[in-house]
Amino acid sequence: MFDEVGVLVNEMQVDGILPSRTMSLLLQQVKDEGFLNDVDELFGEICPDERIKN
Repeated sequence: MFDEVGVLVNEMQVDGILPSRTMSLLLQQVKDEGFLNDVDELFGEICPDERIKN
């Protein structure tokens, strides 16, 4: 299942689509669990960090 998530994220990047806030938070949780290590650079661009609040 997590391979498909990685493929989806990569396709979104190619198409220039940014995930919604909800999807970003879910992707961050998946990344934090260590399942999507190969897309770390992309997460740095699309996922919220400590600088971004509500």
